[in-house]
Amino acid sequence: MTAALAQGRYWEYFRGRVALSAALRALGVGSGDEVAIQAFTCEAVPEGVMAVGATPRWIDIERDGVNMDPHSLEERLDDGVRAIVVQHTFGIPARLHEIMAIANARGIPVIEDCCHSLVSSLDGQQVGTFGAAAFYSFEWGKPLIVGLGGALRVATPQLEAKVEADYASFAEPARMRTARINAQFWVSRVVLQPRTFWMVRGVYRWLSRLGVVEGTYNPLSGDVASDFHLRMAAPLRARLRRELRHVDETAGHANEISRRYRAEIDSPSVTAVAVPEGAETVYARYPMFTDAKPQLLEAAQNEGLELADWYSTAVHPLMPRDWPKVCYVAGSCPVAEAAAARIVTLPTSMRTTDADVRRAIALMNSVRVAAAPVGRPVHSADAATATAAGELTIERMASDADPRDWQRCAELHREANPGGFLSSLGLPLLSLLYRTLAASRSAV
Repeated sequence: MTAALAQGRYWEYFRGRVALSAALRALGVGSGDEVAIQAFTCEAVPEGVMAVGATPRWIDIERDGVNMDPHSLEERLDDGVRAIVVQHTFGIPARLHEIMAIANARGIPVIEDCCHSLVSSLDGQQVGTFGAAAFYSFEWGKPLIVGLGGALRVATPQLEAKVEADYASFAEPARMRTARINAQFWVSRVVLQPRTFWMVRGVYRWLSRLGVVEGTYNPLSGDVASDFHLRMAAPLRARLRRELRHVDETAGHANEISRRYRAEIDSPSVTAVAVPEGAETVYARYPMFTDAKPQLLEAAQNEGLELADWYSTAVHPLMPRDWPKVCYVAGSCPVAEAAAARIVTLPTSMRTTDADVRRAIALMNSVRVAAAPVGRPVHSADAATATAAGELTIERMASDADPRDWQRCAELHREANPGGFLSSLGLPLLSLLYRTLAASRSAV
């Protein structure tokens, strides 16, 4: 198969979010406009929207799924919305036929977020070819990794002309910055494996905070980051062209691993994520919902297995105190907030070996924790913590309990698991995890 991106003209940018902002400009979106985007996403998407002066209009996701809910979209659209960004989360195609019908009826252009997907399809049509434009990302954790960068393709000659004219104003990254990105790429190729996931992720986040390496996220200070004026570095553009020739191999490997996860994971503690009828999904990561998220993450770290927690909040990795920076209001997308408390994802990359798959399947099948009924004590990372937290019920916690309750759960967790990964996250994040987990159960 050939990725739609490789079948025609495309433009390379410093990051995927920069490509999104270029698409919005080509569509005439700017200051005072709104752009519909889904919750259960990362902060890069609203950053790309706000970079052109627009405001995000948040849309909830479908129940049991991870993509935009067409009903929520229809309810929240108005004349202020000038574009819709449709995300194909983890490679799962969104319900594009319904979304395109809603958008076309209102004359609103659709931009496809293909950062997790190169060759997934819906009813035989590849994602990235439904809307007016599609943007891609090639950073860490994506189907193709070149170091850092994004790309944009558009559907009409008129848009091509606008993008081309705009692209002329973009500069090449500084040589030292390019060298740093290249160094990160080659180091990650050597050291990043499913067995080293936790160690590498911890070191990467620490070095990002220090500014030693190129981080994933920009500070949301209100100013447009310098990234939004940069192209993808020339060595990375060449690498992208080479990597696009191997999409068949990458997709085939991901498909085989996903097939095994689907066939061999059999536990009452995990459930599959809903996929639209007619979808052929090439997973960037294999997602599952679980009421045992803390237990699974703790066990994965202890056993040296790759298991990711993202998206860990409705706008990953932002905590609720920072949601106003991206115009998100807590409680406005309850299904997305609940999904963030219950999602875990397994690796499907070329580095994932047969042994990694077998160990991951064994881990997922080993944790047997049934969902807590409303009114029963909240589950925590182990039986000791659950017993200690017994006075805190789901009913009480899901009804906007006193913040001290969440703090107490986090404190009890850390007392019972002082050396665990979740304990290392700190009390604010651990408190949020318990709160959203309880809310997700009460929303079911």
